[in-house]
Amino acid sequence: MKSPKIGKLFFDSFLIVFSVLLALFLNEYRETSKEEKEKERALQMVQIELKNNLKTLNELHFYHKTVLKNYETALEGGDVIMSYNEQRSLINQLMPNGITQKVLDDSAWETIKQSSVSSNLDINKIFALSKLYKIQKLGVNTTLKHISTNLNSQKIFNEPNSRKALFLVKNQFEELVSQEVFLIGIYNKTISEFEEVETAEKVSDT
Repeated sequence: MKSPKIGKLFFDSFLIVFSVLLALFLNEYRETSKEEKEKERALQMVQIELKNNLKTLNELHFYHKTVLKNYETALEGGDVIMSYNEQRSLINQLMPNGITQKVLDDSAWETIKQSSVSSNLDINKIFALSKLYKIQKLGVNTTLKHISTNLNSQKIFNEPNSRKALFLVKNQFEELVSQEVFLIGIYNKTISEFEEVETAEKVSDT
């Protein structure tokens, strides 16, 4: 027959082990819950960014199509001899609101990449976002920079014939408009896929 003291010792030992395991479980649960909330918040941020960028992109696309049409119309008149100042004045008329009024943001995406949240996200979502922002950076954003560089350079306006400068910038706006069409399609596809996954996850939780 076991001594009461031995029984109590076993019971106390069990309580200590149980307390330690319970503390570890609760701590792990809290960490998992925290990571899950951070992941949800990160996805919400990037989804908001995607929708805002798509709205901006549609607005820019509409404006850039108008600018492109202005350049095409100006080039229909044939060769025109102009001074540097006259060429600059014409360019300003063709682009009444400048090259662009807004920029496409990538703050939420950059935040996710630099945080530990990215390791908890679905690989398909990471791939889709990485592809979208890469196309945005190497396509639309790069072309906008090239247009800005050319329009701020006196080199293309150093000839009295304005046609060469107009033709160069017109071609770049043509490329920009084409890239915007492609990027808008990528944005719509990515947003739609995110919403489908989110809806499926909500259904599975009910």
